[in-house]
Amino acid sequence: MHAGGGHGQPPQAAVNPGGMRQPPQPQLPGNSAAQFDDLNDSSTSRRRFPVKTVAALLLLCGLGGGAFALHKTGLLPLSLPFMTGSENTSVDDKGDKAVAKMRAASAATKEPPLTGFGSTPETVSGELQKSTLWQVVKREFPAWYEERVQDAVRLAGEKKDDKEISAFMTAALIDLRRKNGVAVLASSPQRLKMVAASFVENLSRLAKHSTEACYGYISQGEGSPVIMELLRTTEHTSSLQAQFKAIIEAAADGRKSPKSYRPPSREDYDVLAAQLQARGWTPVDLQTFSDAKALARATPERVCQMVQDWFLAQLAVNDEDAQMRLLAEALKPVVSG
Repeated sequence: MHAGGGHGQPPQAAVNPGGMRQPPQPQLPGNSAAQFDDLNDSSTSRRRFPVKTVAALLLLCGLGGGAFALHKTGLLPLSLPFMTGSENTSVDDKGDKAVAKMRAASAATKEPPLTGFGSTPETVSGELQKSTLWQVVKREFPAWYEERVQDAVRLAGEKKDDKEISAFMTAALIDLRRKNGVAVLASSPQRLKMVAASFVENLSRLAKHSTEACYGYISQGEGSPVIMELLRTTEHTSSLQAQFKAIIEAAADGRKSPKSYRPPSREDYDVLAAQLQARGWTPVDLQTFSDAKALARATPERVCQMVQDWFLAQLAVNDEDAQMRLLAEALKPVVSG
């Protein structure tokens, strides 16, 4: 995709990202109208998680796809005790420090990015440029940005309200992320770490807000109605914008100076297993995270915590080469789903 790529209305359904290494990873679901209807239905969203969201968890093993693939080939015997490798088995706070660093860097991004749409390009762009996210988008994808401004003006002229325009703009950003997923995964180690750290920070904040928000973000990404509403407020916009911002900057970096990361090895997963063990994981937990059916049976609270642990453990790996192999694999469904 060129810096100014993307014409007309961006697709609303899931896009199948190209260029993935084998074995192919499942995608997280897109923001289909049916999913929106399910989550907006108060009879389901407030009392239980909708069936389609629960079914989406079957795809979550993409987050642990490498471990899942090794298990299937017999190279990772999950029924055996964890192998500790050369890592210290005490909890390493390196991953937590990475998240704290990202949190400090995003503290100023509190202007909501999905409010104040007007009837002229100047008005729309003026409002968008108050947010850090749209400043980065305009800088890295200027032609794409101008097209989205025109789309917002058109929708305002059709008497669409801010909420409807916000949904459109969110879908456009998701489409931009998906189309640049390969570039994100080819970005520098620092950029990949920022993407992972911002994802963990989001999950941590969202879990404190509600399990539904955390669970919705994992299974539906930014297309979850709960997340779109939070993007229109000030309480969570800093961390949610930071995630988008980190991905956009990584995409630009990966397009300009692409890096190549080999798939993780058995030894890499041994190191990761030691980090997870230090965080209290058992072989049963790793088995659960690597098995779609078992993960679908786990409680939403447990899923939220396991996904956070999965990335914190990788951010804590001391060997940067191993860390990058693990992160480049684990982030596939995050950036391309």
